[in-house]
Amino acid sequence: MAIDLSGVLTAVVIPFLELVAALIILGGGVWALTIFARRRDAAQARREFSHALLLGLDFTIGADMLKLARAPDLSAAALAAGVTAVRIALTLTLLREERLAMAPHPPST
Repeated sequence: MAIDLSGVLTAVVIPFLELVAALIILGGGVWALTIFARRRDAAQARREFSHALLLGLDFTIGADMLKLARAPDLSAAALAAGVTAVRIALTLTLLREERLAMAPHPPST
């Protein structure tokens, strides 16, 4: 009894990774709204959602890479490159915002 690895990827692994990504992003949104509702701290809520969004995008990148490995074509490669570029841009933006938030502010006059 041989296992068709391509079929398992298509039927189980890739949809599972996409579901996990969606749940992480949705859960991060709910968590961010909870933080905002309780503490009225929009900056903290935004950071929490950004982290969840980045983690969710990691799972979508994994699913896209498996799709690309299963059926390499130009559209799959372009999609994987696009999602990866968005992930990199979001990471750099988040890191920049965190550095700015942590920097000491001069006293106001």
